[in-house]
Amino acid sequence: MQITFNPSLGPVSLLKYSLEPRDRLPIRGFYQMRELSPSHAKVLVQLKLADAAANQFETCCVEIPFPSRHSVLSLDLQPTVGAVNVDPKRKNVVVWNIGGKLSSKSLEAALSGSISFDEVAVAIPAEDALCVKSTGYARVLFKIPDYALSGLNVSSSGVTVNPKPSVKKSVSISRIVESGEYTIWNSLGEAIFAISPESEGAPPLLPSQSRNIARSSIFSSESPDSPELPTSDLKTESPNNTT
Repeated sequence: MQITFNPSLGPVSLLKYSLEPRDRLPIRGFYQMRELSPSHAKVLVQLKLADAAANQFETCCVEIPFPSRHSVLSLDLQPTVGAVNVDPKRKNVVVWNIGGKLSSKSLEAALSGSISFDEVAVAIPAEDALCVKSTGYARVLFKIPDYALSGLNVSSSGVTVNPKPSVKKSVSISRIVESGEYTIWNSLGEAIFAISPESEGAPPLLPSQSRNIARSSIFSSESPDSPELPTSDLKTESPNNTT
């Protein structure tokens, strides 16, 4: 394949594309949140890196928002890798910063423990209207450098600039996989299955409803006591690839 373009004086994104490779997701995960009282909850997050994915991240973290809570009072969470804290600006969001790689040979990571909240009433944002009681989600954010879900690669030796510049220039090419809306819903929540707006007999959806339904895509009800990583489905709005 040949691509012709007018180069700029600086770096340029030559090609961008998106995929829905559900059988080749770079990271799969499981999230479980059990509400013990209005001010106390237990959580479990498990992640597993695909064998084909490179165990190196430019960034990798998990955000666990609690839209129906005002703020987190204390954390008693134990990560197998990385560090956990409360977002300094969003007091009801727990952030698990995994770091540059998974340290275990199994390419897995886990976070478990309990969270305490205050009991101040709060208005739930419209975009998170589903998130009441045990219904909630964890969001995975990552960037994997020098990797592409499709396996697509461009050789720098095959790139030529025309007209030829008066000064010899080197060509460097980079690849990166970046998460989009990568959401894992609580397996114990009331909204853990996706409803297709095109389903026969389904009522018309308002714009605000469509986003919530599209994000409901976790299909697991395994117990957190299981020593194995439960099989689950991870929702993504097509991880973005840049070459």
